Amino acid sequence: MVEPIQIADDPQLEKSLEQLRKKILPPFEKFVQQLVRSGNKPTGEQLAKRCAGFGAISTREKTLERWSLPESETCHLSPVTCHFI
Repeated sequence: MVEPIQIADDPQLEKSLEQLRKKILPPFEKFVQQLVRSGNKPTGEQLAKRCAGFGAISTREKTLERWSLPESETCHLSPVTCHFI
């Protein structure tokens, strides 16, 4: 069990990060539980099935990375991210 994120100086940030942690962590916890059940020696098929669940995480990661880029670097990625006045 992972302890909750605590940030004494910024309760709003603490709440936000804790909500994010609760969304991100469960697939990894499930992955570990499944590995333990297989004796830490899954077959290739079992491992492939378990890794497939991380596809959604990868998509989120790419979106977060894109959002962190300056606007000039994201214009070619999505017209929605560019605002010309």
